[in-house]
Amino acid sequence: MARTRRIDAVRPRHPSIRRSEGFKEQNIVVRIFAEGKATEPDYFNECIRGLIPGNVRCHVESGGGEYRTLVGMAKREERRFPNAEIWIVADTENRHSAEYAPLEQWARGGVHRHLAVSNTMFEIWVLLHAEAKPNTSSAAAGRLRELMKREYGSRCRYDGTHKHLRGVVFTAEDVRRAIGRARQRRASFGGGDDKTVPRETWCTTVDLLVESITGDIGK
Repeated sequence: MARTRRIDAVRPRHPSIRRSEGFKEQNIVVRIFAEGKATEPDYFNECIRGLIPGNVRCHVESGGGEYRTLVGMAKREERRFPNAEIWIVADTENRHSAEYAPLEQWARGGVHRHLAVSNTMFEIWVLLHAEAKPNTSSAAAGRLRELMKREYGSRCRYDGTHKHLRGVVFTAEDVRRAIGRARQRRASFGGGDDKTVPRETWCTTVDLLVESITGDIGK
């Protein structure tokens, strides 16, 4: 009599394709709303994309130059992604201090709300990758143009019309230097709340955002 085969028997999986027990990598959702239309998105999408872990779902969106517009976009995204880390990336550009109020009021409204603000321009943060003390005020844009031309040549177009960093790739060491320099600059003014808008020239909190999406790169 032939043996009857059990059709309900479970075939063991090969060890190489077994799902590991008790471990599941959790995705981290980060939504970034940037004041600039070119430099900031290029930085996060091109310059440091390779340093962002695969479980960090980072999306960058340009919101134009108005603080209130950025805050409105951030609030809308909070409704769509209630568990996401929401960041606003902005410049001071020598605005009157009262104009910062919408940003600071929004940031104080929840633990998932964060500011990454540069005084006076986002270019200050980019320059910190290469030099310890960037030029201040409007000179930062010109200095960045010189730096990009020297280091990256025709691969990078950066001028008054085309403020793009495409083709530029920063290494982990570049980013660590920038984070350290930004921290040192803030510490030289007595620290302060990292969610406030920097009041000192060539001071930035963008390092807080970069460190949060790249993990322990700043350690």
